[in-house]
Amino acid sequence: MNRSHNYVSIDVIANKIYKNPLLKDINFEDIIDYTLSVIKILRVPGVYKEESCYKEIENHMVALPKIALNIKTVDLCIGNRLIPIRESTYSLSNHTDKINQNYNHHNNTYSINNQILKTSCKQGKIFITFDTIKVDNDNIPMIPDSEALLRAVEAYIKIQVYTVLVDLNKLSERALNRAEQEYYFNVGKAQSEFQGFNNEDSIDSFLNGWKRTFNSEDEHRNRHSGDSIKQNINRL
Repeated sequence: MNRSHNYVSIDVIANKIYKNPLLKDINFEDIIDYTLSVIKILRVPGVYKEESCYKEIENHMVALPKIALNIKTVDLCIGNRLIPIRESTYSLSNHTDKINQNYNHHNNTYSINNQILKTSCKQGKIFITFDTIKVDNDNIPMIPDSEALLRAVEAYIKIQVYTVLVDLNKLSERALNRAEQEYYFNVGKAQSEFQGFNNEDSIDSFLNGWKRTFNSEDEHRNRHSGDSIKQNINRL
């Protein structure tokens, strides 16, 4: 039920930021980090794409790809088979060879800390699937072309920089408060936008899927067969 969008490079945000004299010295890498923070806060749909790779385990550890934002699955490679590994909530750093020799492959576990995956297997190969950000031909991250989202990111970056300037008595709190108001206003608009529907076709598609989730007894013997889209929306 999320709206679809075209995508633009984060360069679009950078161009807006660098027009502000107070923000002209901010690093482009920081702009990317702040943009991703807003995307994560809003849980913007469609921003990520799924990728995968094989990694060798060395002494229970694997360095995750830098582009990996969210690990989705981890499988242990046994011959031509992929055996799912469960995520653990405790440290695996004290596992020994003896333990692993008697370990059932289906009971292997892993944990992640600071881009390092630790597994109960000392050696071997794993297959990882993960989310990564969409990028353009220059490997610059891309985000939905939403005016509300772009303004929310711009305001968020202002807040980060203005807070420091206020602490250094180089800027009035009024400017910081205005940036905060802009941020919350546009975050609200962006949330509404990403949770909406594209058009009546997307509404109808959602309703058809939603109704199939339930055993409706043929919509109570077709009693609701003539309902309009608007009437169905009101039921939701």
